[in-house]
Amino acid sequence: MKKGFTLIELLVVIAIISVLSSIVVTSLNNSRYKAKLTKALVTMKQINNSAFMCLDGGGTLVIPASSGAGGTAICSNNATILLPNISDTTFTYCGTGCGGWTSNSSGYAFSIYTDSIPGGRKIVVCGTKLNVNGWYGLNIWDFTNDIGCRKSGF
Repeated sequence: MKKGFTLIELLVVIAIISVLSSIVVTSLNNSRYKAKLTKALVTMKQINNSAFMCLDGGGTLVIPASSGAGGTAICSNNATILLPNISDTTFTYCGTGCGGWTSNSSGYAFSIYTDSIPGGRKIVVCGTKLNVNGWYGLNIWDFTNDIGCRKSGF
C-alpha cells in the first residue's frame, strides 16, 4: 500500500499557508503606513527647525504652492533651506492654495495632510507664536506660547 497525502490533507495545508501569508501581507501594509507617517512627522520637525532658523536669521518664510515640490527654497535670505520631498509619504504640503502655511512678523505655522492612509485624514501642523485654531476644522493648533509640531489622526 502506497502512503501519501490525501486531497483533503493537501487542501488543508494550502488553506493554512494562504491564511498565514495574508496575515503577513496585512502586517507589512501596516508597517508601510507607519513608516510613511513617521517620515512625514520627522520631515515636518526638520522644516520647523529650519523655519525657526530662517526667522531667527532675519529672513522671511516663502509660502510654497499647495502640493509644493521638494527642493523649493522656504527662506527668503537662505537658498539652502529647502522644502523636502514628501511625495513618497502620500502627504501633501498645504500652501497658498489651501491656507495651511502662514507667516508674519510674530511667528509662523504650516501644515501637511493626507487622505490616502486608512483611518481618516492625517494632519501635521508646526509653528511658533501663532494661533491657527480652525485649520482643518480643529482647535488644537495654538502655538502662541509654544514652538513645535502637533498631529491629528495618527
